Amino acid sequence: MAILRGSRYEGVPFTGIKTTDGKTKKLLHDRRVFTREDIGQDFIEHTIEGEEELDALADRYYKNDELWWLIADVNNKFFMFDVTVGETIVVPSPSVLADLGIDT
Repeated sequence: MAILRGSRYEGVPFTGIKTTDGKTKKLLHDRRVFTREDIGQDFIEHTIEGEEELDALADRYYKNDELWWLIADVNNKFFMFDVTVGETIVVPSPSVLADLGIDT
């Protein structure tokens, strides 16, 4: 499977592994995980309401629902639906994306 431009796996180092059928598959190495330290004070506090999930927040703040993983990273979450109603999370400001090397 190809790694799409703008994916959180774009630029992640990989090792080519030969399978028994002679094809080469990519084994991805660890990707960089962004933290609150990476974004400093450049964030928006957001309180989860109703059935909100991180992909909806990424669409709201970045106009790109595929960037949900960035919000997950800085809030120490693993999945886009790993939030609860009333929880306050931080959303990196759109202005910080370029500084982190993230294309929208």
